[in-house]
Amino acid sequence: MFVCAIAWIGLAIIFTSCSAPLASSTVPAATFPSEVTRLQPGDAATARRVRTTFPLLNGTFRIEVRDGGATVGRVTGMYSGEALQPDSGNASSALSLRVQNATGRASSVVALEGKGNGVFVGEGDFTLSLSLALSAQNGTRQAKVRGNARISCSAAGLILVTMHGTGTVPRLGDIAVELRHEVGNTACF
Repeated sequence: MFVCAIAWIGLAIIFTSCSAPLASSTVPAATFPSEVTRLQPGDAATARRVRTTFPLLNGTFRIEVRDGGATVGRVTGMYSGEALQPDSGNASSALSLRVQNATGRASSVVALEGKGNGVFVGEGDFTLSLSLALSAQNGTRQAKVRGNARISCSAAGLILVTMHGTGTVPRLGDIAVELRHEVGNTACF
């Protein structure tokens, strides 16, 4: 009898530890027929690629409207979403943001939508496209926020991502954005 344990570290490293060999020398060698899979063109092959989805949990955000070095407005709230990490290509995310407070020059912001590219579950650069719905008379404004993400561990033992970025919102001004969320299906060691 033997015991075998497998531990996942990070997203791609696997360590294996066994108290006995995995194969016995008394098992005869066997040959199995090789299966050849015909490659599918375009979308069919793309659909078969491995994608991993991570829920973005307990998110909070702060958007500060800046004029020179001074903060002249602020929007704060909560968000949730998910990040899609394909086996190759660009990662993407979708955020559902809920405005809880809007002050100063940003007081007309009533709703936000966000879609991102880049790192939302680890460390590195990201881009976030924001759509800001303003009060009825002011319409909607678009902003592209670029920044950097850092990770740490949350009190719940999940990866905690803190993101800082900057951008500009037409007729509102320059913005500094902070996003912070836990990444579901992860653990800190």
